[in-house]
Amino acid sequence: MGISKLLFLNQLITKSTFQSLKPYFNSPLIFTQIRKITQLSTSFDNSLHSIAVQFVENSPKKSVIPLIEEYEKGNVVKHNDLRKIIHTLRNKHLFDRALEVSEWMTNRCFGRADSSELAVRLDLTSQVHGVDAAEKFFKEVNDHSERMHGALLNCYVKANLVDKSLSHFQMMKDNGLITSALAYNDIMSLYMKIGQVDEVPKLLTEMKRDGIKPDSISFKSCLKSLASKSDTASLEKLVNIMENEPRLMDWSTCCLIASSFIDVGCKDKAIYYLQKAENKVCRNAVGIKHLITLYTKLGDLSQMMNLWRIHKHVCKAQINVDYMAMIGSLTKIDAFQEAETILHEWESSGNVYEFRVPNVLLLGYSRKGQVEKAEKLLEDIISKGKTPISNTWSIISSGHIKCGNMDKALECMMKALELVPQYQGWVPNQETLSSILKWLGDEGEIEKVDRFLEVLSMSVPMNQEMYSTLLRANIRHGNEVGDILERMKAADIDLDEETSKLIK
Repeated sequence: MGISKLLFLNQLITKSTFQSLKPYFNSPLIFTQIRKITQLSTSFDNSLHSIAVQFVENSPKKSVIPLIEEYEKGNVVKHNDLRKIIHTLRNKHLFDRALEVSEWMTNRCFGRADSSELAVRLDLTSQVHGVDAAEKFFKEVNDHSERMHGALLNCYVKANLVDKSLSHFQMMKDNGLITSALAYNDIMSLYMKIGQVDEVPKLLTEMKRDGIKPDSISFKSCLKSLASKSDTASLEKLVNIMENEPRLMDWSTCCLIASSFIDVGCKDKAIYYLQKAENKVCRNAVGIKHLITLYTKLGDLSQMMNLWRIHKHVCKAQINVDYMAMIGSLTKIDAFQEAETILHEWESSGNVYEFRVPNVLLLGYSRKGQVEKAEKLLEDIISKGKTPISNTWSIISSGHIKCGNMDKALECMMKALELVPQYQGWVPNQETLSSILKWLGDEGEIEKVDRFLEVLSMSVPMNQEMYSTLLRANIRHGNEVGDILERMKAADIDLDEETSKLIK
């Protein structure tokens, strides 16, 4: 057991749980150290929920059941503790571990579970083992409640099984198994996914006819469908209906309405609902960031900056992704001066230095064809002792391509590739790489082609596009290409049509 596990146990285990968990971690040395820790601390959270969840987060491939069973020997395991563990693991997408706790709880610990617990287990079974396994479980438990049928419907919808979804939905309707909006929302979601957006408003009408009260998700799905069709008249009619349902009009709904009006070109109405959202969002940081995104779509720099100031006041400290989002929004509306101001704020914020943050601004300059400004900014950053990562040089390379500076683009991409040993797993942007390879094949000197492909092949296995570049460059210089063709044959790589014609 390494240091990370020791620190993990340091956070989890107190004197009261030490003895009951000892058999699960069979390392005398570690337990000697933990005993010293627990003698010094009595404030750690030693609840089963905390212990189990943090254990799974640190060892996601290891079963948590032995830990629960050992805990049970010296403590009372409550039903709600297990439900809470399942809920947390499910929200963290640790489905396999959540499923094993659900199975242990329903099969062994507390006898027959209720419909809500069986529905959760059905969903987890589908997530881990697939729809067929979920159907098998559904038949085995023989629970014909609305909740269980709804859970199975949700499994079908998630798997995009259109026929099964619609058939099961109709069966639920025929048997009086729909008393809430959940099943309708699932089918609305399905129609949106498969592009049948015209069906969504029909379902809303059907709900009202059948006496099912739509919820906020129902109306939001309908808003999205009408906006996607640019059906302004129907959109306005639906919004008027929603206005008479105060329970629906929270900040997120107002933002969605505003976004829908932006999409159909109704700027004034969009601003009206953005202002309503601002009045409702209060100190919600997520809501503030969402508003910034929508004002970006409107190109309203003043409101963007005002909301950024509010965000700083509400959150006190911004993390790197906050700065990245704001800089990215500003570059979209060409507010580069303000973006550089935000970058300087970040540099003095005390946050961990990640090149991902300035990369957002560099990318903005490069996409706008302002590669000289991108290079100047990068020079300033390097002068402060910071070392660019591979992706930074790739971004500058793409900027030079946009401006037609292929030699400079090649030079920057070489710098990116030479850094790959430090940033394993990074691969070049395919569009940028293809542009450089095409230029090398059509115009590059043999020495440059050979050197670039040599460095590139350390990150990307030789493929058809790379061989095509090599062949075109050699043919252009009058060189024999038989050995290259043999290498392609040995690697089972075919010629592309253009290069094949060139050789003939």
